[in-house]
Amino acid sequence: MGASGMASSLACPRCGAPAGAGTRFCTACGGANPATVARATVRASVPGPGYGAMPAEKNSFLALLLSVVTGAGQLYNGETAKGLTLLIVGVVLFLASIATTVLFLVSVPIWLYGMYDAYAGANAYNHVLRTTGRPPW
Repeated sequence: MGASGMASSLACPRCGAPAGAGTRFCTACGGANPATVARATVRASVPGPGYGAMPAEKNSFLALLLSVVTGAGQLYNGETAKGLTLLIVGVVLFLASIATTVLFLVSVPIWLYGMYDAYAGANAYNHVLRTTGRPPW
């Protein structure tokens, strides 16, 4: 039995009428043909490796560079609360580190974490965007 014989033997999930090969909708009730809808959904939801960036994707290297100012990369990624928190903590620690070296040693790991988090956050944002077609936050 060929591929066309297999497609024509599918039944409409709504009314049970035989679904025609290559049709998107049942001719009896108008319900979606599961074979064509499944193929169309897979093609539409996952871009192939040959496609460029989606319009709303975040540039992970730009997020990393913006994080030279602690919290700016998170703000670029759309993580407003985290970005503002890191920005405030970074400014306070930077100003306090002028007085003591100990606070400078505390501020460097926070600054490095902010840079890593902005880079990883942009990659996570892009992954969810490519998978679902919607921004994650």
